[in-house]
Amino acid sequence: MPQTIAVIADSHLPACEGSAQEAALRWAMTTCRERGITAIAGAGDLTTGGDLPTAQRAVNIMKGIGLPLVQTPGNAELRRPQ
Repeated sequence: MPQTIAVIADSHLPACEGSAQEAALRWAMTTCRERGITAIAGAGDLTTGGDLPTAQRAVNIMKGIGLPLVQTPGNAELRRPQ
């Protein structure tokens, strides 16, 4: 069976909830589900400032559609590793 992997990068989620970036990430995940994507590869810069709670929120959004997820940190996540 063919696999279709979506690459998500540079979402730059800020610490505040309800941002335009969060809406865009949620839209991207909905689109992945609708288009039959089989896995998600996150290519870094999930967050704006590298804080752990924001990174966890981003990963939870991405995992929320029930697909396998592989995520690497970007330079934004490495600014303030926690």
